[in-house]
Amino acid sequence: MAEEKSIERKPPHNDEAERAVLGALLLAQDRIPEIAEALTADDFYAKRHRVLFECLVALSNQALPINFVSVGN
Repeated sequence: MAEEKSIERKPPHNDEAERAVLGALLLAQDRIPEIAEALTADDFYAKRHRVLFECLVALSNQALPINFVSVGN
């Protein structure tokens, strides 16, 4: 039996759409709780997007300012 080459397959995803959602949340931070009811971090394909979404939700839940410094920390 010949060995089959493993083909790396990725599930369908849209990196640009994920970035657009995160960018919109940064511009409309008051909508984060509403969006967090419909989306979870697992809805994002890219790990960096999942981490950023979790950070935005956590900061929003704690009523902390969301800016470059707070997200970076």
